[in-house]
Amino acid sequence: MIGNTRDMLSPNDLAEAKQIGLRRKLEDARTDINALPELPQGANDAIQEAGMQMKMEVTELLNELETLNNKDPRYTDIKKEISGKKNVMKAWQEGFGRFQAAKGEFFKNLFSYSKANNQLHIARLSDYFADNHTGWQINGKDVGLLTEESVYVSVDEIVSLANRLMLPANKEKNLLMQQAFDIENIVAKEGLHGVSMRQIEHKIYLQRTDTADGEGGVDPEIPKEYALSTMYDDPEWGQWAMQNQVDTAMIEEIVRKGAGTEFRDIVAPLLVRYDMQVKIQPSIDAGMQRYEAVSSPSQPTNEQPVQ
Repeated sequence: MIGNTRDMLSPNDLAEAKQIGLRRKLEDARTDINALPELPQGANDAIQEAGMQMKMEVTELLNELETLNNKDPRYTDIKKEISGKKNVMKAWQEGFGRFQAAKGEFFKNLFSYSKANNQLHIARLSDYFADNHTGWQINGKDVGLLTEESVYVSVDEIVSLANRLMLPANKEKNLLMQQAFDIENIVAKEGLHGVSMRQIEHKIYLQRTDTADGEGGVDPEIPKEYALSTMYDDPEWGQWAMQNQVDTAMIEEIVRKGAGTEFRDIVAPLLVRYDMQVKIQPSIDAGMQRYEAVSSPSQPTNEQPVQ
């Protein structure tokens, strides 16, 4: 019984089999390289030319590789060169893919972004994504565009700027609204002794400083964005801040620095007070009205029915 299939092949057959295998690998590499990255609409001729030039260089290397023995030192060097060039083209493709994805997300949320965002950033991104630029440019592995002022802006910079845009903190606000609704129902059934104001305040403080992203990770930007959204997107904030003599500009400055000690010691307690007075207290009052309406006996009327 033959234990090794290689023993069944003559040296010539084995060499031919290796050559066929190498040829298949080369054809696969050609197919991979010839797939130029999909460019966004408006990409300039320089990128097309760079892609074609890259293809020509790789094709020459592949042709040379076919003539070499795999033990030749040049064989290994060429494979490294091909791999490096393929990685460059892959980086282009991934860069344009990130740009297209960021563009889609930007226009989907264009009229929903928080008012806390820098409006100049939104205007700048609008220009980038609406093709208000002079064209695209390749710098090594990086791709980017030239602004109308001839300033190069990389795709990484554009995507990073787009990713920093904030949406209103609707998830956090909806959670607070649900809590207020639940508190109203408890008070309506049990009166004020059914709730602990201290526990409510503590729970809201934890929510105001929570950095959990809901997916098992940590995002220190969450408390910051929640705070900014409160100050810019809540219609009640302006009047409340004025009545309570809150220096909103100073608070915003602390918030934008990040969720550090000042945020936890100064900003978070202030926001908890806002939540308690503006969001929670009205629900407690509404709950007490319902509770008293049920608890108080109906007052008899002295009026006689009309005969």
